[in-house]
This record gives sequence, C-alpha cells and structure tokens, in this order.
Amino acid sequence: MHAIAGRLTPAGAPTGIETVEADTFRLQCFQTPTGIKFIMLSEPMVSNLDSLLRQIYSLYSDYVLKNPFYELDMPIQCELFNVKVDALIAS
Repeated sequence: MHAIAGRLTPAGAPTGIETVEADTFRLQCFQTPTGIKFIMLSEPMVSNLDSLLRQIYSLYSDYVLKNPFYELDMPIQCELFNVKVDALIAS
C-alpha cells in the first residue's frame, strides 16, 4: 500500500495509504515509527479504527516485543497478546 501511495503522491515525500474506503469494506493501515504495519479490515460504517490500531500496537509493545523469546519477523505466538486483542475488539 505504501509503495502504491508513493507512486501516486503528486508532491513531497509519500506517507503511505492510511485508509481505503469502498461500498462494502474499509481498510485502515497504521505504520509504527519502526516500520511495523497493522492493517484492519472492517465494515464501512465502523469508525475510530486508527485509535483501535494504536491500542493494538500498545498491546504488541507490551506483550510481544517485551517477550524475550520473540524475534522480529517471527509469527506472533503470544496467547496473552491474543486474549488482550480479542478483549479490546469485543469492548
């Protein structure tokens, strides 16, 4: 998505695509300062996805990055992270 935005940006440095909205879905992308991308797909009428993605990033920082057994680019296999994300989305 960011590569496409870079080609479409008329001037200045590309910042990437943050939201894609269509009749049947909404896709929101949040890129962290370290380059990790969190992408969420939802129904079009759902709002505040950026805030939700930032909260998920906070959980990722707390439960995944602080795990001494986790290495970058590994699949996330942290049950506590999954539980906290499920609870966040359900609330």
